[in-house]
Amino acid sequence: MRHTLLMLSTALLLVAVPASVTLGAVPPVISYQGYLADSLGIPLDTTLEMTFTIYEDESGFTQLWTETHGSVHLNDGLFFVLLGSITPLDIGTLDGSTRYLGIQLGAGPSSDSLLPMVSVAYSFRAITADTAEYAVSGAGGNSALGQSSTVGGGLKNTADGYRSIVSGGHMNYVSGQYSTIGGGVQDTIIAKSAVVAGGNNNKVWANRGTIGGGASNEISAEHATIPGGFDNTIGPNGEYSYLFGIRSDLDEDSTFMVDMPHIRFSDTANGYEFPHPTVRPGTLW
Repeated sequence: MRHTLLMLSTALLLVAVPASVTLGAVPPVISYQGYLADSLGIPLDTTLEMTFTIYEDESGFTQLWTETHGSVHLNDGLFFVLLGSITPLDIGTLDGSTRYLGIQLGAGPSSDSLLPMVSVAYSFRAITADTAEYAVSGAGGNSALGQSSTVGGGLKNTADGYRSIVSGGHMNYVSGQYSTIGGGVQDTIIAKSAVVAGGNNNKVWANRGTIGGGASNEISAEHATIPGGFDNTIGPNGEYSYLFGIRSDLDEDSTFMVDMPHIRFSDTANGYEFPHPTVRPGTLW
């Protein structure tokens, strides 16, 4: 199958500093995150061999460094490697000059165009994170726009609130002071002191709302919680409520709601199940 490399860029993030490196020296290992899809644009979930090569020039004529990672795991198209973890990086290779990175999948051809590595990992960190205004690490279009906000990694993530955080993932967006997205894909927070731990397409619109994971869950009431599940909604009247279920809606305050086809306490041989598998619905037993 033909694979397409999309939106790949260096993850300019300090990863490890061995004991022999003094404070302020360039660390010999940097992280790299990227995104890989097939020819139809569908993100891959597989394991591939990848070879990374740094060139002195954009044409790829002068090779400075290369290493091969035999088993790179891709999850929803995202992958992560440590450059220099197999073949040590020569500090002279990353001397502040623009270098160019090529990526080869298995025995196939290298990427059509080389990726410019504009900043050395440590110097980039010194310019951004050490200003105490914002910190950006990771790959591809991450933005820390709010004062003292942080994007820890991933692709196309945005932290746009005072002291807001996006730890990683892909296309996550947080706006609201002290709010945090832990990871996942296309999660959104537009509220204060709210949390989305991960998952896909989860949204918090109200202050202090919390979504633990799952997919397509949404909170519009303050102090409300959805720990997981799929397509659950707490409406604007559901303050201080808790909902766990599948395609469930809750719009009453101070409500604890579990809406699942079956709820079982204890193991499969003992305990209690609601609804009871042999008792007519609505009957107490």
